[in-house]
Amino acid sequence: MRRAFPTLLCLMLGLAASAQAPPGPAAQAPTPVAWSALTPRIRPGTPSFPGMARIAGVQGQVAVRVFLDRNGTVVRAEATEGPAMLRPAAEAWCRQWAFVPVEVDGRAVEAVSQIILAFRLKDLAEAVAGPTGAVLEVEQVPPGGVSPAGIDAARAEARDWLGTLGLPPAEGDRCDPARTLAMKVTVRCIYAWEGAAVFEVQARGCLLRDRQQSFDRPESRSLACTSTRVVGLPDSRNTLAGLRGVVGQALRDLSEPRGGIPEFLTKAKPKVAPGAPVGPMGAGMADFDFSQIRVRYQPPPPPYPPEAKARRIQGTVVVELTVDPRGTPVRAEGIQGPGELMSVAIAYALHWRFAPALLNGVPQYARFRLTMPFRLR
Repeated sequence: MRRAFPTLLCLMLGLAASAQAPPGPAAQAPTPVAWSALTPRIRPGTPSFPGMARIAGVQGQVAVRVFLDRNGTVVRAEATEGPAMLRPAAEAWCRQWAFVPVEVDGRAVEAVSQIILAFRLKDLAEAVAGPTGAVLEVEQVPPGGVSPAGIDAARAEARDWLGTLGLPPAEGDRCDPARTLAMKVTVRCIYAWEGAAVFEVQARGCLLRDRQQSFDRPESRSLACTSTRVVGLPDSRNTLAGLRGVVGQALRDLSEPRGGIPEFLTKAKPKVAPGAPVGPMGAGMADFDFSQIRVRYQPPPPPYPPEAKARRIQGTVVVELTVDPRGTPVRAEGIQGPGELMSVAIAYALHWRFAPALLNGVPQYARFRLTMPFRLR
């Protein structure tokens, strides 16, 4: 069903709006230059083919815009087209170049150019093969926090999910690091309000041989696929079922593209239908427009987040809310909006109550979106 973003509530504070500063002088745009017209001072070797792309069988062309300062140094590289999994490698390679300064009328200027890089599997010496197994970690930070039993159940269900993808647990030195995936899911409780808890769930995946670099070294994060969700559950004392679903979805983010997440498990063959939900909310889920949902109770607005108030942060947060057949929220996820406001909006959404969502007269698990503006005045 079609989704809309209705405006539900404007959270207001008696703060004076800050005046806008007058616009400064417009910066001069970089001078466009053909790549072939640039004179290299430093020329790197062949771009490296990302290991995860080799496993997934991803190839293609990547277009990169390269920005030079007045010294001819590459200060920025932005991939504009091409497979998402190949873009970080293309950008990293372009940043290694340096050129003789570009001059206009005898004066060095900033410049911009474009290059198209081809990543072809046939150029690789080694054969491309699918992953044979996975090493999985599911941890709660800090350990022993909200619902340890929920984390244990989530860990077991995550292993089952990988099994449906044909990725059995890998064992120590018996696995091939070049064909084994390292998967890690971290669950962190970041906010709690009137019983509801908001979790940040980060999933990371890479080749086992790249795990140390990908997970521990920020400069090597392009070796890993990552997914981060901010999800609220209604009862921080009993989050077992909710955490199972959240962790399962985080892993699915890595196997199915969502919001630019690269699909690196395309060689794996699921034993269940693609997109089959994890957890007890699977049966009877339907997407609704908010205009089709009847509100029974709208709670008073929560306090404006102190940090956002001090920094004068405002904006609109979009929350995707899931309700059970009785109309009670069972999960809320931040879709977009300022991070400083998102946790408050998610926890607040979990305190609404709705009439049952009906499909052909039958109450359903329903999913729809709330739009909540936060304004300072």
